[in-house]
Amino acid sequence: MRPKIISLIAFALTVILASACMADNKALNVYASTVQYPVPVYDSTVLLEIQFSLKRNEFDFFESEQNPGQWEARIYALAELFGTDGTIYDSASTYFAVSVDEKAKAEMADVRIFNKLQMQVKPGEYRANLTVVDVSSKRTGSFPFENFTVAPVEKEKLSIGGLTLAYNIRFVGEDKGRNYRMVKNGYLVYPSPIGIFSTTDSVMMLYAEAYNLDYLTENPGKYSAIYNVLEKDSSFFIHLGSREKAMGGKTAVLAESFDIKGWPKGYYNLQLIVTDGVSGNIDTALTPFVIMQPISDDQVELIRARLIDPYDELTLEEKIHLVEYLLEPHQKQTLANLTPKGKENYLIQYWKESDTDQSTEQIENRIEMIERFRYANENFSTNAAKDDGWLTSRGRIYVIYGEPAEIDDVQAPRIGNPYQVWYYRYLREGKLFVFEDWSGGSDYRMVHSNVDGEMFDQEWDDYLTKGIQFNNE
Repeated sequence: MRPKIISLIAFALTVILASACMADNKALNVYASTVQYPVPVYDSTVLLEIQFSLKRNEFDFFESEQNPGQWEARIYALAELFGTDGTIYDSASTYFAVSVDEKAKAEMADVRIFNKLQMQVKPGEYRANLTVVDVSSKRTGSFPFENFTVAPVEKEKLSIGGLTLAYNIRFVGEDKGRNYRMVKNGYLVYPSPIGIFSTTDSVMMLYAEAYNLDYLTENPGKYSAIYNVLEKDSSFFIHLGSREKAMGGKTAVLAESFDIKGWPKGYYNLQLIVTDGVSGNIDTALTPFVIMQPISDDQVELIRARLIDPYDELTLEEKIHLVEYLLEPHQKQTLANLTPKGKENYLIQYWKESDTDQSTEQIENRIEMIERFRYANENFSTNAAKDDGWLTSRGRIYVIYGEPAEIDDVQAPRIGNPYQVWYYRYLREGKLFVFEDWSGGSDYRMVHSNVDGEMFDQEWDDYLTKGIQFNNE
């Protein structure tokens, strides 16, 4: 999209949001997800789709002047895509109306509105935000997407795209009807954007696409799809069956319905394995979902937070940085020699084996490490992007040991530069690290520690333990 168009959309949204400040400020509930379609014909870009659902009874319906007896709500939605440095990359928007023939229907609970926005995106690292506005009441709601990766398009190998869990899917062919925006390849898809299903639900549906099948017109061949459900820790839960079908071209559309009636509450992953019967190529995809008792909107946010592991929001580069101070030299060498997918798998296995509490679904020590890593970047970075804090002296110690028990911050010592002493009293015999501001511009570097393997300076040790002043010579 051209910058001029982006600026006009941003201006329009600013006007709407400014009006919203004078209206009811209770936020709309917005449920959304990103889905990628790495269709080979797009060549160097991927179709990024932002699917979202809304609660119909949260919108302000008014009687239509053009169609008396019809009640309408009008909705504006804007998706903005950002680079990891915060620069806006692209945006997409839609303005649409929803109508009912009775005001009472607009107030019915548990009725959803579905829509989606699309952008053509180059491979890279991004974050995004979806904002929805009720044009009549000016109420707004938003859904942020933290860091996610758009992988390059595979032009030769079998690949899976568009994996979507849904409440309902039905084949409509060319008859798209009023919900034409939700039709893809002849299927009307009503997604479950954040993958939450109730114990009262009896069906969960799936839509996906497979690309680069080894199809020949004179000898079409077959492909197969296997569906499994895994526990959140990747252990096997249940096999949902397999399908074998004749190829109709180089791309196949998969639409399935699964009986989930009576399934226990829990966090799961749906696994899809597609095999090309001609070439033997295989690709696998996973998507998380949860089955819960019927819950309130406030509880949905808590569930969503648990579904979205902060580790999944990291780029591969950040995942590697996360273990820089944890891996042994031979482990680092092994990791360096792997392919990107191999690196991902190696790190998954590393954290699984390093889990300090196997009784829980989450890897708590990994979450703690991510929090330390992010804190170090936010507070100790030397660049505007705030992504090198983990490499600094203070950042390294913070990532390894976490928050100090005490910090002695001396900004105006009688002799020398400003310095900080970090004390970790819970470590054996009490450990400390001294960081000195070498240039006077918050360029703190480690100059002393009593930890084995770290820098030791006798003058600093004498000063801290005996009060002996530095030699000025």
